[in-house]
Amino acid sequence: MKRMLGYGLAIMIVALASVRSMGNALPAEDRLWVEAKINGQPVQLIFDTGTGFFGLYSQTARRLGLVYTKADESIKADPGQVILGCTEACNVQIGTNVLRACLGVIELPAILPNSVDGIIGWPNMSNNILRIEADRGRITSLNEVPPAATDWTQCKLVAGADVLRLEMKQPGRAAITIFVDTGNEDGVKLAPELWQAWKREHAQQPLTMNGYYTESLGLGVTEEGFGEALPIGALLLHNVPVCAAHKADLLHGTITFGMAALKRLDMIVDGKHGVAYLHPKETPPPPYKHNRLGAIFMPLDLQHEALLAHVAPATPAWEAGIRDGDALLRIGTLDATQWRTDPEVLPLSRFWSRPAGTKHQLTLRRGPQQYQVEVVLRDILTPKNTTPASPKPSLPLDSLQLVQ
Repeated sequence: MKRMLGYGLAIMIVALASVRSMGNALPAEDRLWVEAKINGQPVQLIFDTGTGFFGLYSQTARRLGLVYTKADESIKADPGQVILGCTEACNVQIGTNVLRACLGVIELPAILPNSVDGIIGWPNMSNNILRIEADRGRITSLNEVPPAATDWTQCKLVAGADVLRLEMKQPGRAAITIFVDTGNEDGVKLAPELWQAWKREHAQQPLTMNGYYTESLGLGVTEEGFGEALPIGALLLHNVPVCAAHKADLLHGTITFGMAALKRLDMIVDGKHGVAYLHPKETPPPPYKHNRLGAIFMPLDLQHEALLAHVAPATPAWEAGIRDGDALLRIGTLDATQWRTDPEVLPLSRFWSRPAGTKHQLTLRRGPQQYQVEVVLRDILTPKNTTPASPKPSLPLDSLQLVQ
């Protein structure tokens, strides 16, 4: 990827490998917030190590009155990359840092709810020593690595990458490449062969379904389980969600750490010296908000209308008789077929992540026949011990050095 943020920039090229769940913008507690000002007007950005993008969503650019240009279609991107438009030059303030820059502009499909103003990606934060405390929704800029962290597991940062990639050495074996994606709410995502091996070793592990959307690859579905003890090289993570990685993740590593995985780690990233320090947490895990129905409903692609079921066995959805390919028509009295136009329908995930014991009356269609079922949500991915979620402060980044 070419890093093109700077004065007078006309085009931003960015690899968009970060995941946004279908119909489910990341909840506030699963984001690392950065408060900023664009031309003196406040905006909220998320710090996303899974992208090289620094810029705004199109609705934010319009709200701020910024003129933005379309990218030159003659410019070719590398595989997995997308060419975006760019704003006029504007003043950007983050903490005490002020720079003048043209910002990239990205536009999500209208059906995907979004409450974020913009994103600051890894390249623009990479010249710092950062402590990432995902369980507190906080990141701080340090002057030096704390002495205690030097005893933690160390990984080398992959130099020149526009996303945060770590290389974990293994004596006598190939190194493990870990993609760290703070823009994704999932836990540990494994390359297909690793995921299949995990499933074989945990054949009795309950599974649910997880849907996602990536800007470069579109819609997708994966199974999701829970790992009570998950060894990754020298690390042993406890009580972490586990699922299969998708193609966008695999562009960057065989293993991906999303926010739910990072909540089970103490982590310091020394971008100045190219080293990351990781230490598994011994504290009880926070509650994990997951799909308690065991089914995902989504269209074949963004052009299709029907919301089709993807069902995990032995889940509330399966036990109620829902099967793959069944089309969702109603949730109670809510007409789910109006998901493109009725803001009450999306995100669907809010219905399936409600507390265990919640009941839903669903109307579905299988072939020409309609049928109704009652489903009762239950906990499928359950940590052994949980602690209440703590408040999520904004990021204290006054000493941050921004890379242009």
